[in-house]
Amino acid sequence: MKFKEIFLFELFYRKSRSVTYVYFGITFLLCFLGVASSIIKLGSTLGMVIANAPYVIYRMTLVSSFALSIITSAIMGVAIVRDFDHNMDGILFSMPIKKMGLPNG
Repeated sequence: MKFKEIFLFELFYRKSRSVTYVYFGITFLLCFLGVASSIIKLGSTLGMVIANAPYVIYRMTLVSSFALSIITSAIMGVAIVRDFDHNMDGILFSMPIKKMGLPNG
C-alpha cells in the first residue's frame, strides 16, 4: 500500500463532501477578518503596541492555531472512524505504508 494511494483517496473523498467547503470558509474568514478587520481581534494591541509587532503576530498565531486545531481534529476524526468502521485498522497497522513505493521507503 502506497502513501500516494491513501492520500489521493482521502483527497477525492474530501472534495466530494460539503463540510470541507464549510471548513475552508470558516478558516478563510477567520484568517481574513483577523488581519483585515478591526472587529475581530485575534492578537490585540495594547497602548502603544503597533499592529504588526512580534507580540501581536505571536498572539494571532496562537489563537488561530487553537481554533484551527479543532477543524483539523474534525477532519482527521472522520477518516479514523471510517477506517475502524470498515475494519481497515488491521490492514493499516500490519502492512507497511511506503511513501514512494521504493523498497526502503
